[in-house]
Amino acid sequence: MSSEISAEEACRAALEQLEAENPRLNAVVAWDGERALAEARERDGLPHVWRGPLHGVPFTAKDLSDATPYATTYGSRAFADNVPSSDSACIARLRRAGGVLIGKTNTPEMGARPTTENELFGATRNPHDTARTPGGSSGGAAAALVAGIGTLAQGSDGGGSIRIPAACCGVVGHKPTRGLVSGAPATYDAWEGFATNGPMARSVADCALMLEVMAGTEPGDAYYPPPHDAAFVAACAEDPAPLRIGVLREPPIGTLDFELAGIFDAALETLTRMGHRLELADVPVAALMGPFETIVLGQSAAYRQIVAPERWGELGPLTREVVADGERIPVGDYVQAVAAARRGTAALFDALAPFELVVSPVLTRAAVPLDEFPVDAGRRECWRAYFEWHSYTVPFNVTGQPALSLPCGATAEGLPVGLQIAGLPGADALVFALAAALERALV
Repeated sequence: MSSEISAEEACRAALEQLEAENPRLNAVVAWDGERALAEARERDGLPHVWRGPLHGVPFTAKDLSDATPYATTYGSRAFADNVPSSDSACIARLRRAGGVLIGKTNTPEMGARPTTENELFGATRNPHDTARTPGGSSGGAAAALVAGIGTLAQGSDGGGSIRIPAACCGVVGHKPTRGLVSGAPATYDAWEGFATNGPMARSVADCALMLEVMAGTEPGDAYYPPPHDAAFVAACAEDPAPLRIGVLREPPIGTLDFELAGIFDAALETLTRMGHRLELADVPVAALMGPFETIVLGQSAAYRQIVAPERWGELGPLTREVVADGERIPVGDYVQAVAAARRGTAALFDALAPFELVVSPVLTRAAVPLDEFPVDAGRRECWRAYFEWHSYTVPFNVTGQPALSLPCGATAEGLPVGLQIAGLPGADALVFALAAALERALV
Protein backbone atom coordinates (compact mmCIF):
# COMPACT_ATOMS: atom_id res chain seq x y z
CA MET A 1 0.00 0.00 0.00
CA SER A 2 1.33 3.44 -0.86
CA SER A 3 2.14 5.79 2.02
CA GLU A 4 1.51 8.84 -0.17
CA ILE A 5 -1.01 11.37 1.03
CA SER A 6 -2.93 13.68 -1.24
CA ALA A 7 -2.27 17.38 -1.59
CA GLU A 8 -5.66 18.01 0.02
CA GLU A 9 -4.77 15.83 3.02
CA ALA A 10 -1.44 17.63 3.47
CA CYS A 11 -3.12 21.00 3.21
CA ARG A 12 -5.87 20.05 5.63
CA ALA A 13 -3.30 18.87 8.18
CA ALA A 14 -1.44 22.18 7.93
CA LEU A 15 -4.67 24.14 8.36
CA GLU A 16 -5.61 22.06 11.39
CA GLN A 17 -2.28 22.93 12.95
CA LEU A 18 -2.86 26.57 12.10
CA GLU A 19 -6.21 26.57 13.88
CA ALA A 20 -4.73 24.76 16.88
CA GLU A 21 -1.42 26.61 17.27
CA ASN A 22 -1.77 30.06 15.77
CA PRO A 23 -3.87 31.54 18.60
CA ARG A 24 -0.92 31.12 21.00
CA LEU A 25 1.85 31.95 18.52
CA ASN A 26 0.43 34.60 16.16
CA ALA A 27 2.71 33.28 13.41
CA VAL A 28 0.29 33.47 10.45
CA VAL A 29 -1.47 36.78 9.89
CA ALA A 30 -3.57 36.06 6.79
CA TRP A 31 -5.02 32.85 5.43
CA ASP A 32 -8.03 31.43 3.59
CA GLY A 33 -8.50 27.74 4.32
CA GLU A 34 -11.12 27.09 1.68
CA ARG A 35 -9.01 28.73 -1.02
CA ALA A 36 -5.96 26.68 0.02
CA LEU A 37 -7.96 23.45 -0.02
CA ALA A 38 -9.35 24.28 -3.46
CA GLU A 39 -5.79 24.88 -4.69
CA ALA A 40 -4.75 21.52 -3.20
CA ARG A 41 -7.65 19.69 -4.88
CA GLU A 42 -6.61 21.28 -8.16
CA ARG A 43 -3.11 19.84 -7.65
CA ASP A 44 -4.59 16.39 -6.96
CA GLY A 45 -6.43 16.54 -10.27
CA LEU A 46 -3.25 16.91 -12.31
CA PRO A 47 -1.82 13.91 -14.19
CA HIS A 48 1.40 12.62 -12.61
CA VAL A 49 3.49 13.80 -15.55
CA TRP A 50 2.39 17.38 -14.90
CA ARG A 51 3.17 17.35 -11.18
CA GLY A 52 6.09 19.48 -10.01
CA PRO A 53 8.79 18.79 -7.41
CA LEU A 54 6.69 20.44 -4.67
CA HIS A 55 3.43 18.78 -5.68
CA GLY A 56 0.92 19.39 -2.89
CA VAL A 57 3.50 20.65 -0.37
CA PRO A 58 1.97 23.32 1.91
CA PHE A 59 4.10 26.44 2.37
CA THR A 60 3.84 29.93 3.82
CA ALA A 61 4.92 33.31 2.42
CA LYS A 62 6.47 36.09 4.50
CA ASP A 63 4.45 39.29 4.65
CA LEU A 64 7.18 41.20 2.82
CA SER A 65 6.53 39.24 -0.38
CA ASP A 66 3.58 39.54 -2.75
CA ALA A 67 1.40 36.43 -2.64
CA THR A 68 -2.07 36.81 -4.10
CA PRO A 69 -4.81 37.19 -3.00
CA TYR A 70 -3.42 38.43 0.31
CA ALA A 71 -2.35 41.95 1.21
CA THR A 72 1.36 42.67 1.47
CA THR A 73 1.39 44.82 4.60
CA TYR A 74 5.13 44.77 5.41
CA GLY A 75 3.93 44.45 9.01
CA SER A 76 2.78 48.08 8.88
CA ARG A 77 -0.54 49.83 9.43
CA ALA A 78 0.48 52.19 6.61
CA PHE A 79 0.21 49.28 4.13
CA ALA A 80 -2.69 47.36 5.66
CA ASP A 81 -4.73 47.57 2.44
CA ASN A 82 -1.86 47.04 -0.02
CA VAL A 83 -3.17 44.18 -2.17
CA PRO A 84 -0.84 43.11 -5.01
CA SER A 85 -2.01 42.09 -8.46
CA SER A 86 0.54 39.28 -8.88
CA ASP A 87 2.99 37.11 -6.96
CA SER A 88 6.62 37.88 -6.24
CA ALA A 89 8.91 35.85 -8.51
CA CYS A 90 9.97 33.43 -5.78
CA ILE A 91 6.37 32.80 -4.68
CA ALA A 92 5.34 32.23 -8.29
CA ARG A 93 8.13 29.66 -8.65
CA LEU A 94 6.99 27.80 -5.54
CA ARG A 95 3.43 27.68 -6.83
CA ARG A 96 4.45 26.59 -10.33
CA ALA A 97 6.39 23.73 -8.73
CA GLY A 98 3.17 22.50 -7.13
CA GLY A 99 3.37 24.13 -3.71
CA VAL A 100 0.12 25.09 -1.97
CA LEU A 101 0.11 28.48 -0.28
CA ILE A 102 -1.34 28.29 3.24
CA GLY A 103 -1.05 31.96 4.18
CA LYS A 104 1.19 34.93 5.08
CA THR A 105 3.53 34.96 8.09
CA ASN A 106 4.21 37.82 10.48
CA THR A 107 7.21 40.15 10.23
CA PRO A 108 8.32 43.33 12.02
CA GLU A 109 7.49 46.60 10.30
CA MET A 110 9.35 46.74 6.96
CA GLY A 111 11.27 43.64 8.06
CA ALA A 112 13.75 45.93 9.80
CA ARG A 113 14.15 44.27 13.22
CA PRO A 114 15.62 40.92 14.40
CA THR A 115 12.43 40.26 16.40
CA THR A 116 8.85 39.90 15.15
CA GLU A 117 6.28 42.34 16.44
CA ASN A 118 4.40 45.25 14.92
CA GLU A 119 1.49 47.59 15.59
CA LEU A 120 -0.72 45.96 12.94
CA PHE A 121 -0.69 42.32 14.05
CA GLY A 122 1.15 42.27 17.38
CA ALA A 123 3.97 39.99 18.48
CA THR A 124 4.77 36.49 17.29
CA ARG A 125 5.80 34.15 20.09
CA ASN A 126 8.39 31.38 20.20
CA PRO A 127 6.81 27.89 20.20
CA HIS A 128 9.44 26.66 22.69
CA ASP A 129 8.62 29.42 25.20
CA THR A 130 5.85 31.87 24.39
CA ALA A 131 7.42 34.52 26.64
CA ARG A 132 10.33 34.72 24.17
CA THR A 133 10.80 35.99 20.65
CA PRO A 134 11.01 33.63 17.68
CA GLY A 135 13.58 36.05 16.22
CA GLY A 136 13.08 38.07 13.09
CA SER A 137 12.41 39.30 10.70
CA SER A 138 11.16 35.93 9.38
CA GLY A 139 9.91 35.06 12.85
CA GLY A 140 6.40 34.14 11.79
CA ALA A 141 7.83 31.78 9.19
CA ALA A 142 10.03 29.95 11.71
CA ALA A 143 7.34 29.72 14.37
CA ALA A 144 4.86 28.34 11.82
CA LEU A 145 7.30 25.61 10.81
CA VAL A 146 7.82 24.48 14.40
CA ALA A 147 4.06 24.38 14.87
CA GLY A 148 3.58 22.20 11.77
CA ILE A 149 1.84 24.98 9.81
CA GLY A 150 3.25 23.98 6.46
CA THR A 151 6.31 22.02 5.41
CA LEU A 152 8.24 24.92 3.89
CA ALA A 153 8.40 28.65 4.62
CA GLN A 154 9.61 31.47 2.41
CA GLY A 155 11.76 33.95 4.29
CA SER A 156 14.05 36.85 3.49
CA ASP A 157 17.36 37.91 5.00
CA GLY A 158 18.98 41.35 4.98
CA GLY A 159 21.09 41.10 8.14
CA GLY A 160 20.27 37.64 9.46
CA SER A 161 16.48 37.64 9.10
CA ILE A 162 16.31 33.98 8.04
CA ARG A 163 19.13 32.65 10.21
CA ILE A 164 18.17 34.47 13.42
CA PRO A 165 14.64 32.98 13.67
CA ALA A 166 15.88 29.61 12.42
CA ALA A 167 18.32 29.54 15.35
CA CYS A 168 15.72 30.80 17.85
CA CYS A 169 13.12 28.24 16.81
CA GLY A 170 15.28 25.22 15.93
CA VAL A 171 14.66 24.97 12.19
CA VAL A 172 16.92 25.21 9.13
CA GLY A 173 17.24 28.52 7.33
CA HIS A 174 19.49 29.37 4.40
CA LYS A 175 20.54 32.78 3.08
CA PRO A 176 21.51 32.06 -0.54
CA THR A 177 24.38 33.49 -2.52
CA ARG A 178 23.61 37.03 -3.68
CA GLY A 179 21.64 36.95 -6.92
CA LEU A 180 20.70 33.27 -6.69
CA VAL A 181 17.06 34.05 -5.76
CA SER A 182 15.30 37.01 -7.33
CA GLY A 183 13.61 39.73 -5.30
CA ALA A 184 11.49 40.80 -8.27
CA PRO A 185 9.31 42.61 -8.78
CA ALA A 186 9.31 44.55 -5.51
CA THR A 187 13.04 44.71 -4.73
CA TYR A 188 15.63 44.50 -7.46
CA ASP A 189 18.37 45.87 -5.22
CA ALA A 190 17.55 45.83 -1.52
CA TRP A 191 20.18 47.41 0.75
CA GLU A 192 22.93 47.32 -1.90
CA GLY A 193 22.28 43.62 -2.45
CA PHE A 194 22.50 42.69 1.24
CA ALA A 195 18.93 41.32 1.31
CA THR A 196 17.67 38.20 -0.44
CA ASN A 197 14.77 35.77 -0.35
CA GLY A 198 15.51 32.27 0.87
CA PRO A 199 14.17 28.93 2.11
CA MET A 200 13.28 27.71 5.60
CA ALA A 201 12.30 24.16 6.56
CA ARG A 202 12.51 21.57 9.30
CA SER A 203 15.31 19.63 7.58
CA VAL A 204 18.34 20.45 5.47
CA ALA A 205 17.11 18.36 2.53
CA ASP A 206 13.73 20.12 2.46
CA CYS A 207 15.50 23.47 2.61
CA ALA A 208 17.71 22.43 -0.31
CA LEU A 209 14.72 21.32 -2.38
CA MET A 210 12.99 24.62 -1.74
CA LEU A 211 16.05 26.54 -2.91
CA GLU A 212 16.25 24.48 -6.11
CA VAL A 213 12.73 25.67 -6.89
CA MET A 214 13.20 29.30 -5.80
CA ALA A 215 16.54 29.84 -7.55
CA GLY A 216 16.58 31.84 -10.76
CA THR A 217 16.90 35.38 -12.02
CA GLU A 218 14.33 37.70 -13.57
CA PRO A 219 14.68 40.54 -16.09
CA GLY A 220 15.78 43.65 -14.26
CA ASP A 221 17.62 41.89 -11.45
CA ALA A 222 20.65 43.89 -10.33
CA TYR A 223 22.69 40.84 -9.30
CA TYR A 224 23.36 37.51 -10.96
CA PRO A 225 24.95 34.61 -9.10
CA PRO A 226 28.42 33.27 -9.89
CA PRO A 227 28.70 29.79 -11.43
CA HIS A 228 27.35 27.23 -9.00
CA ASP A 229 26.22 23.64 -8.66
CA ALA A 230 22.43 23.87 -8.54
CA ALA A 231 22.01 20.22 -7.44
CA PHE A 232 21.35 21.22 -3.84
CA VAL A 233 19.29 18.16 -2.94
CA ALA A 234 21.86 15.75 -4.37
CA ALA A 235 24.53 17.50 -2.30
CA CYS A 236 22.68 16.48 0.87
CA ALA A 237 22.83 12.76 0.11
CA GLU A 238 26.48 12.02 0.94
CA ASP A 239 28.99 13.32 3.46
CA PRO A 240 31.50 15.68 1.85
CA ALA A 241 35.19 14.76 1.73
CA PRO A 242 37.24 16.17 4.62
CA LEU A 243 37.16 19.95 4.50
CA ARG A 244 39.35 22.70 5.86
CA ILE A 245 36.95 24.78 7.93
CA GLY A 246 37.57 28.18 9.47
CA VAL A 247 36.11 28.85 12.91
CA LEU A 248 34.75 32.30 13.81
CA ARG A 249 34.39 32.16 17.55
CA GLU A 250 34.26 35.79 18.67
CA PRO A 251 31.35 37.95 17.47
CA PRO A 252 32.11 41.23 15.68
CA ILE A 253 30.10 42.99 18.40
CA GLY A 254 28.98 41.60 21.75
CA THR A 255 30.00 38.61 23.88
CA LEU A 256 29.17 34.95 23.29
CA ASP A 257 27.11 33.47 26.12
CA PHE A 258 28.98 30.81 28.13
CA GLU A 259 26.32 28.12 27.62
CA LEU A 260 26.09 28.76 23.87
CA ALA A 261 29.89 28.65 23.67
CA GLY A 262 29.82 25.16 25.16
CA ILE A 263 27.18 23.97 22.69
CA PHE A 264 29.19 25.50 19.83
CA ASP A 265 32.36 23.72 21.03
CA ALA A 266 30.49 20.41 21.13
CA ALA A 267 29.43 20.91 17.50
CA LEU A 268 33.06 21.63 16.57
CA GLU A 269 34.11 18.39 18.24
CA THR A 270 31.54 16.54 16.14
CA LEU A 271 32.91 18.13 12.96
CA THR A 272 36.43 17.08 13.97
CA ARG A 273 35.28 13.48 14.57
CA MET A 274 33.73 13.57 11.09
CA GLY A 275 37.23 14.09 9.71
CA HIS A 276 37.21 17.82 9.01
CA ARG A 277 40.18 20.05 9.80
CA LEU A 278 39.16 23.03 11.91
CA GLU A 279 41.25 26.16 12.47
CA LEU A 280 40.54 29.49 14.11
CA ALA A 281 40.05 32.07 11.35
CA ASP A 282 41.39 35.59 11.74
CA VAL A 283 38.76 37.33 9.64
CA PRO A 284 38.09 41.12 9.61
CA VAL A 285 34.33 40.85 10.06
CA ALA A 286 33.97 43.77 12.50
CA ALA A 287 34.97 46.23 9.77
CA LEU A 288 31.75 45.44 7.89
CA MET A 289 29.38 46.46 10.68
CA GLY A 290 29.70 50.25 10.28
CA PRO A 291 29.14 50.28 6.51
CA PHE A 292 26.18 47.95 6.96
CA GLU A 293 24.50 50.32 9.42
CA THR A 294 25.08 53.40 7.24
CA ILE A 295 23.75 51.70 4.10
CA VAL A 296 20.63 50.33 5.80
CA LEU A 297 19.87 53.71 7.35
CA GLY A 298 20.50 55.52 4.06
CA GLN A 299 18.17 53.25 2.11
CA SER A 300 15.52 53.43 4.82
CA ALA A 301 15.28 57.16 4.15
CA ALA A 302 13.41 56.22 0.96
CA TYR A 303 10.38 55.26 3.07
CA ARG A 304 9.60 58.98 3.07
CA GLN A 305 8.76 58.66 -0.64
CA ILE A 306 7.27 55.17 -0.45
CA VAL A 307 4.74 55.89 2.30
CA ALA A 308 1.83 58.15 1.39
CA PRO A 309 2.07 61.44 3.37
CA GLU A 310 -1.38 60.98 4.86
CA ARG A 311 -0.31 57.59 6.25
CA TRP A 312 3.08 58.62 7.61
CA GLY A 313 1.76 58.70 11.17
CA GLU A 314 0.74 55.06 10.88
CA LEU A 315 4.38 53.95 10.86
CA GLY A 316 5.75 52.87 14.22
CA PRO A 317 7.91 55.37 16.14
CA LEU A 318 11.10 53.32 15.76
CA THR A 319 10.61 53.12 11.99
CA ARG A 320 10.09 56.87 11.78
CA GLU A 321 13.28 57.43 13.79
CA VAL A 322 15.19 55.10 11.46
CA VAL A 323 14.00 57.18 8.50
CA ALA A 324 14.98 60.43 10.22
CA ASP A 325 18.47 59.11 10.98
CA GLY A 326 18.80 57.94 7.39
CA GLU A 327 17.83 61.34 6.05
CA ARG A 328 20.67 62.90 8.04
CA ILE A 329 23.34 60.80 6.29
CA PRO A 330 25.22 62.91 3.70
CA VAL A 331 25.39 61.46 0.20
CA GLY A 332 29.18 61.40 0.42
CA ASP A 333 29.07 59.33 3.60
CA TYR A 334 26.71 56.87 1.94
CA VAL A 335 28.99 56.50 -1.07
CA GLN A 336 31.98 56.00 1.21
CA ALA A 337 30.08 53.31 3.14
CA VAL A 338 29.37 51.41 -0.09
CA ALA A 339 33.06 51.61 -0.99
CA ALA A 340 34.04 50.45 2.51
CA ALA A 341 31.64 47.51 2.24
CA ARG A 342 33.26 46.45 -1.05
CA ARG A 343 36.80 46.83 0.33
CA GLY A 344 35.80 44.93 3.44
CA THR A 345 34.34 42.16 1.31
CA ALA A 346 37.59 41.82 -0.63
CA ALA A 347 39.60 41.72 2.61
CA LEU A 348 37.30 39.07 4.07
CA PHE A 349 37.61 36.90 0.97
CA ASP A 350 41.41 37.16 1.19
CA ALA A 351 41.28 36.04 4.83
CA LEU A 352 38.95 33.13 3.98
CA ALA A 353 41.10 31.91 1.07
CA PRO A 354 42.62 29.00 3.07
CA PHE A 355 39.18 27.63 3.97
CA GLU A 356 36.42 25.87 2.06
CA LEU A 357 33.74 26.73 4.63
CA VAL A 358 33.43 28.80 7.79
CA VAL A 359 31.42 28.01 10.93
CA SER A 360 30.29 30.23 13.79
CA PRO A 361 27.43 30.58 16.24
CA VAL A 362 24.37 32.33 14.83
CA LEU A 363 23.60 34.39 17.94
CA THR A 364 25.42 35.41 21.10
CA ARG A 365 22.40 34.29 23.16
CA ALA A 366 19.44 32.01 22.60
CA ALA A 367 15.93 33.39 22.05
CA VAL A 368 15.51 36.42 24.30
CA PRO A 369 12.37 37.57 26.15
CA LEU A 370 9.81 39.45 24.08
CA ASP A 371 10.55 42.73 25.86
CA GLU A 372 14.34 42.36 25.86
CA PHE A 373 15.33 45.17 23.54
CA PRO A 374 15.07 48.87 24.52
CA VAL A 375 12.85 50.04 21.68
CA ASP A 376 11.74 53.08 23.70
CA ALA A 377 15.33 54.20 24.34
CA GLY A 378 15.91 55.36 20.78
CA ARG A 379 17.21 53.89 17.56
CA ARG A 380 20.92 54.03 18.39
CA GLU A 381 20.70 52.17 21.70
CA CYS A 382 18.19 49.68 20.34
CA TRP A 383 20.29 48.86 17.26
CA ARG A 384 23.40 48.50 19.42
CA ALA A 385 21.57 45.87 21.46
CA TYR A 386 20.39 44.16 18.29
CA PHE A 387 23.91 43.97 16.86
CA GLU A 388 25.31 42.60 20.13
CA TRP A 389 22.87 39.73 19.70
CA HIS A 390 23.22 38.89 16.00
CA SER A 391 26.46 40.41 14.69
CA TYR A 392 27.60 36.95 13.53
CA THR A 393 25.02 37.08 10.74
CA VAL A 394 25.55 40.58 9.34
CA PRO A 395 28.94 40.19 7.58
CA PHE A 396 27.68 37.52 5.20
CA ASN A 397 24.89 39.81 4.00
CA VAL A 398 27.50 42.45 3.16
CA THR A 399 29.69 39.95 1.29
CA GLY A 400 26.83 38.11 -0.43
CA GLN A 401 28.03 34.69 0.74
CA PRO A 402 25.69 31.75 1.32
CA ALA A 403 25.09 31.12 5.04
CA LEU A 404 22.88 28.55 6.74
CA SER A 405 21.59 28.14 10.29
CA LEU A 406 21.47 24.54 11.52
CA PRO A 407 20.06 23.43 14.89
CA CYS A 408 22.99 22.08 16.92
CA GLY A 409 21.64 21.68 20.44
CA ALA A 410 19.58 23.31 23.16
CA THR A 411 20.12 25.23 26.37
CA ALA A 412 19.25 23.88 29.80
CA GLU A 413 15.93 25.75 29.44
CA GLY A 414 15.19 23.88 26.21
CA LEU A 415 15.84 26.80 23.88
CA PRO A 416 17.29 25.85 20.47
CA VAL A 417 20.81 26.90 19.47
CA GLY A 418 21.96 27.39 15.88
CA LEU A 419 25.28 26.82 14.13
CA GLN A 420 26.08 29.03 11.13
CA ILE A 421 27.80 27.47 8.10
CA ALA A 422 29.01 29.88 5.42
CA GLY A 423 30.78 29.37 2.11
CA LEU A 424 32.23 31.38 -0.72
CA PRO A 425 29.76 32.84 -3.25
CA GLY A 426 28.24 30.04 -5.31
CA ALA A 427 29.11 27.35 -2.74
CA ASP A 428 25.52 26.82 -1.59
CA ALA A 429 25.68 23.11 -2.48
CA LEU A 430 28.76 22.61 -0.31
CA VAL A 431 27.08 24.45 2.56
CA PHE A 432 24.09 22.09 2.25
CA ALA A 433 26.38 19.06 2.04
CA LEU A 434 28.11 19.82 5.33
CA ALA A 435 24.87 20.87 6.99
CA ALA A 436 23.14 17.62 6.02
CA ALA A 437 26.10 15.53 7.17
CA LEU A 438 26.23 17.33 10.52
CA GLU A 439 22.45 17.03 10.86
CA ARG A 440 22.84 13.24 10.55
CA ALA A 441 25.75 13.17 12.98
CA LEU A 442 23.88 15.15 15.64
CA VAL A 443 20.83 12.90 15.69
